[in-house]
Amino acid sequence: MLQGTSFCNIDCTYCDLSKESRRTKSRMPLDLVLKLIRELIGEALLASEFIVVWHSGEPLTLPPGYYAAMIEAIIDMCEKNAPGVAVSFDFQTNATLIDNAWCDFFRKVRLGY
Repeated sequence: MLQGTSFCNIDCTYCDLSKESRRTKSRMPLDLVLKLIRELIGEALLASEFIVVWHSGEPLTLPPGYYAAMIEAIIDMCEKNAPGVAVSFDFQTNATLIDNAWCDFFRKVRLGY
């Protein structure tokens, strides 16, 4: 599970993140994501299937382009350094921000980006 941002567009009472975290608009940088993936590969912690779940905060408050860049970089790193590992991506979302652009993006991700 990766948290692209802790920012959320709604204020659920059951959320495990603090109100302060849910108001923070920072983004997880690409270099941090790649460092994590590199460490997982280096420690041989990837199974034959590697599922990245974008989770917590509201992932869709970041634009599809953010995830497109992340996904391309993760796939590239795995193809070069962990051949044979099938990589896929999921999103945990409150679904309030889904529009046609997100539907197009999700189709693209499901079809193997």
